[in-house]
Amino acid sequence: MMAGTAMFKSWRLQLKEAQEAFRAGRLDEAVALVRQGDLHRYLPGKKLSVLVAQRLAQRADQRLRSGESAEGWQDLEIAHQLGAQSEEVLAIRREIVSRMLADAEQRLAGGETVEVIKRLESIERHAGGSDMLRTLLEVAKRVESARNLRMRGKHADALVQLDRAATLRPDLPCIQDQLERCRREASEVEDLTERLHAAMSRADWTETLAVAGKLLQRCPQSTLAADARRRAWLAVGSPDRRDKPLDATMTWYADRDFEVDEPSNHDDPAATDLPAIHRFLLWVDGVGGFLVCLDDQIVLGQNSPGNRIAVPIQGDLSRQHARIRREDGYLIEPLGEVWVDGRKIQRTTVLADGDEIRLGSSVYLRFHQPHPLSSTARLERVSQHRMQPAADAVLLMAESCVLGPKHQNHVLCRDWSNDVVLFRRDGGLYCRAKEGVQVDGRFCDDQTPVRGDSHVVGDDFSFSLEPVS
Repeated sequence: MMAGTAMFKSWRLQLKEAQEAFRAGRLDEAVALVRQGDLHRYLPGKKLSVLVAQRLAQRADQRLRSGESAEGWQDLEIAHQLGAQSEEVLAIRREIVSRMLADAEQRLAGGETVEVIKRLESIERHAGGSDMLRTLLEVAKRVESARNLRMRGKHADALVQLDRAATLRPDLPCIQDQLERCRREASEVEDLTERLHAAMSRADWTETLAVAGKLLQRCPQSTLAADARRRAWLAVGSPDRRDKPLDATMTWYADRDFEVDEPSNHDDPAATDLPAIHRFLLWVDGVGGFLVCLDDQIVLGQNSPGNRIAVPIQGDLSRQHARIRREDGYLIEPLGEVWVDGRKIQRTTVLADGDEIRLGSSVYLRFHQPHPLSSTARLERVSQHRMQPAADAVLLMAESCVLGPKHQNHVLCRDWSNDVVLFRRDGGLYCRAKEGVQVDGRFCDDQTPVRGDSHVVGDDFSFSLEPVS
């Protein structure tokens, strides 16, 4: 009898504490209390749990709207557990997913297929899949596949993907627009391909170069055009050195690998434009966009007019929230509230590969140093907060930055056959590839200067640099 009375007093006291926390707006405390012990077994506890779940679902909606993705999904999952079949919780959940699907459709119309795929997969993981979500996800993947096929000049295959996407979602005008555009491109590419074969068959290398160049403008990853261009340059005596074996440094590209060789085209004006550049955007076709920072020290903070920092972020941050320095490794200095792997830091702290960085209450980044031989590192977005300029990740570039299919590369490009290296030397920025590339429409050998606004094309890749003031 005494034990039963004590248990009764215990859950009643817990209920009272939870009610007071809820009324006072201490939602996290109320959540913790209603989830403890056997409170949910009693009717008053069940009723309070539903009220807490409703408030938690409302906060989840607010957080997801403001870009606090991880916290928002966590709130929604706990609300679902507490509220069980509460109609209000279920309604908020449906409204969140519906809004996110509508946003995904808008982004798909704007050409942000990679971002759409990432967001839809996130919704599926956290909120479960629906027929509408799975259909839109398949449409986005087919549109992205079609884009990659068009880059390689495979428009017939691209049309198959787009036809299927249009069948799945005939109500999306953007799919119909892409179909029409792809059909027009297919006709142009077919005509250029016929002209290219004709020029090659009569050994008209001047015409071959001209037509191959036009074909590569439309299909930057066309192997046919790239091979034709190579043959033409060889025929007219271009200094093409594709048959020359590269030295052993091409196995991996440590920063020191670029301190000894003399660069080709040393007098190229492109080699002199780096001193004015502290950061630039690197747009890699089929992969994403990256903000490349060249300084040994960068500041992260609030994106606001007139706030000139290296990495501005649209979030609830101080104007200058944290400083990252590259010395014998990477250090992070908190200028505002900063957590590293869940631990709030008060002083400069060493960063290790894989560390999660939290800035303020909701901005999450992941630090990666892909290879121990290179001092170049990468900051990946974990939360959905946007950077300005928009980018998928930040590259903290030391002497070199490697793009390619290997998992330890700074930019992973799964569909590439070989690595491509951007590296710094004598105040200039250079590109190095196992095979020759086309830089700004000019065929170059395996090592060439690039400018802050260059466009680089190879057999199966294409990327562009864009200066950022």
